[in-house]
Amino acid sequence: MPGGGPEMDDYMETLKDEEDALWENVECNRHMLSRYINPAKLTPYLRQCKVIDEQDEDEVLNAPMLPSKINRA
Repeated sequence: MPGGGPEMDDYMETLKDEEDALWENVECNRHMLSRYINPAKLTPYLRQCKVIDEQDEDEVLNAPMLPSKINRA
């Protein structure tokens, strides 16, 4: 069936709502997360998962426009 039918549409809408709720939670806790996340420990994991590449990691860890750990996080 094109589009997957009404059950699939309901499922996709539920997933979208859950994703929106998760992002809202991240946004609400951004300050706390940025204070406690260690970019030097997180970026290798993000590279392993292919979320960022080597250039992105280098930019996060060494960019002069990101002078503090909080900014890098």
